Amino acid sequence: MDSVTEAAIRETVATYVMGMTFGDAGQLRAAFHPRGVSAGHFGGALEWMGVEAFAEDCAAHALPAGAEVPAWEIEMIRTSGDTAVVIVTNVWAGEKFRDTLTLLEEDGRWRIVFKCFHHLA
Repeated sequence: MDSVTEAAIRETVATYVMGMTFGDAGQLRAAFHPRGVSAGHFGGALEWMGVEAFAEDCAAHALPAGAEVPAWEIEMIRTSGDTAVVIVTNVWAGEKFRDTLTLLEEDGRWRIVFKCFHHLA
């Protein structure tokens, strides 16, 4: 993976994390493909949401503007042509998660098409 590709993927992931943390629907729309999905188990139930529902959920659990961003880390990035898989750990709504993000490059822009999350604690 070249450095330009890696930087673009990292930027998409950072936009996703900041959008999720602060409930910023614009950032989430920028990070996700319009037909993107967020799915995983939380509280014993399967959650499966499109981008707009996910943005609403993030807004309901958002940290206030100016709050300190909880620690987050990209654990892995793997690319194959115009696709990428990224594993990122983060804290959302006071809970720790490991997200597996599948990204697709379209028109020179990397966007999340699928997020599968695992609740760690």
